[in-house]
Amino acid sequence: MNNRIVFTHDTIGEREWLASKFINYTNLETSSSGKWTKKFPVSGCNSELYEIAYSDCQNLRELLFCDLDRTKIFYSQDPELIIQDNKYWCCANDFVSTATYTHFTDKPKFWVIHLARSGTRFVEELLQKFRILHRMHVGVDSSNSVMLDYWRHARLHPEVALVFVYRPLLWETFTSTVLGQHYGYHHGNEFDWSLVKPIEITIDDMLYFESILISTLNFWCNLRSLLPTHSFLLLDGNKMINNYHHLVNHDRVQYNKQQLICNYEQAQTQWYEQFDAATNKMLTNTIAHLSNMNCQQNLDHLL
Repeated sequence: MNNRIVFTHDTIGEREWLASKFINYTNLETSSSGKWTKKFPVSGCNSELYEIAYSDCQNLRELLFCDLDRTKIFYSQDPELIIQDNKYWCCANDFVSTATYTHFTDKPKFWVIHLARSGTRFVEELLQKFRILHRMHVGVDSSNSVMLDYWRHARLHPEVALVFVYRPLLWETFTSTVLGQHYGYHHGNEFDWSLVKPIEITIDDMLYFESILISTLNFWCNLRSLLPTHSFLLLDGNKMINNYHHLVNHDRVQYNKQQLICNYEQAQTQWYEQFDAATNKMLTNTIAHLSNMNCQQNLDHLL
């Protein structure tokens, strides 16, 4: 048995429910009346349960790479409380939920929520060949109120399948996003990139993208948790393009990033040294959670 960190909302009834899920563990917060004696869990008797509420300020990277098991607890059904929890899904390597998530069943309509520059236009055009598509984009840095509005709207439409789109190569997603933020999110050859000045990528750009990624991945998990009877798709944009390019033409953006980013090599080195491992672990955790919540990862039902 390993020591375990659980990420909670600290709501009424949750601690008793936790005790029923982890019977042989000692909950250190409960045993010390909520008074912490350590800043961060350390290895000990190998049967300790460290409870961290969503409002606690913790070092995400320290949690992400610690040796202890990390479990996200989904107990509360309060959407306002849940959507405030903006980091721990992608930090956890497991989750325990009060909800039962239905398997994907075909729906007549699709709504797409995506990470920018993830092959979304291709996926949307592919889906439109078979179903009605409504572009219900949620900005990845949107406020909690915007995300709550999306949830309120989505729960009224069980006839809709929600689609998450991402790309696994986060350095490519990041650089494409930075260029999009500077010069617009153009597609194909609709924009003359020879007219723009090269940009310089900074550490602030990387930190901002990391925050966007955390917000987006956790919103996906929270939305799935709050809509357990809806149908969800989780699609790798690269795989969609590779597998279905014979059905839909994909016009790649016509630019050379190494010409448009004046410190491309230095920024790439910094990204892989400081950000790549953490962001990839977040994405890997999220994909695993969504898969375990029965988000279908292919379009076999259509094709």
